[in-house]
Amino acid sequence: MRQAIPADIDRLVALMTGFYLEAGFTLNLQRARSAFSRLLGNESLGCVWMIEQGSADVGYVALTLVFCLEYGGICGFVDDLYIEPRARGFGLARAAIAELRRHAESHGLRSLRVETASDNAPAVATYRGAGLRETGRQLLALELATPTHAG
Repeated sequence: MRQAIPADIDRLVALMTGFYLEAGFTLNLQRARSAFSRLLGNESLGCVWMIEQGSADVGYVALTLVFCLEYGGICGFVDDLYIEPRARGFGLARAAIAELRRHAESHGLRSLRVETASDNAPAVATYRGAGLRETGRQLLALELATPTHAG
């Protein structure tokens, strides 16, 4: 895994397109490009890593940051974790989450959180296997802007 740089934005948008297509969404390419550009340009918002298999970038993981009163400090949100289908089953997601945990601990983050569909059994199993657990809380959202996907 390596930290993404602005030169990776085209590849990140291509990977994000695949990720969203799997969920049945069409990606707004301009919004995705803008979002990656903003995130890569401001470490106080978080960071993005390219997930590599050999010399190929086969996925990405985005970690965004928020201050949480509950934990008394900065918490991380695994905003996106995607690995191309051809590269799945090799432990790359597990390794990426382990690297995120090391990064979070070394930067003083107080917790890591993730959102996934409850019917996405592979994702749920991967996150549970990495030590994340259900909190018993329900995630609610009020959309103040349209999402980056349409559909």
